[in-house]
Amino acid sequence: SQWDCHQKSLWLLGAFYFMLLIFVHTIINVDFVMSLVPGWKDSIMPAHQALTGIQAGIGCVIVAAFLIRTFGGYREYIPMETFWSISKVLLALSLLWAYFWFAAVITLWYGRMPVEQNILKTFMFESYRIPFLMNLFFSFLFPFGLLVWNPVRRSVIGPTLAGASVIIGAFFMSIRLYVPA
Repeated sequence: SQWDCHQKSLWLLGAFYFMLLIFVHTIINVDFVMSLVPGWKDSIMPAHQALTGIQAGIGCVIVAAFLIRTFGGYREYIPMETFWSISKVLLALSLLWAYFWFAAVITLWYGRMPVEQNILKTFMFESYRIPFLMNLFFSFLFPFGLLVWNPVRRSVIGPTLAGASVIIGAFFMSIRLYVPA
């Protein structure tokens, strides 16, 4: 009964931790980015920022598992199937990242208000174009291009490269959002 109680309390604590994670990412994004840019009203961006945090967290787990497996002597404890399984989650999060980005852009693009056009110009197309392109490449294009192939996804190095790419992409997203704000 103690193990049952322990298991249920871990599930409950995990659920509250996940809700807190999403809430904190939302508050940080709204307070430090959107509130400092005049006229930016976007309900998708806080969720996009939280998704990027989760995606980068999984990338960190993959890279750490690779380092521990390769250099730490845990080869028999971290099998190849672990990388194959987590790479599927990373592939799904990369696709979800692209969907959130597209939903945010299409909303601002078809709004055609001058404030919304200025936000697109600032964060994506003119002022911070290079960090945006780096963010798009490292958060979506490169991980998707790697993980869509099953032989690469079944390897150890493929998910590790995709995880490192996602970490770099999250860094460029932070530069693209927090520096101009």
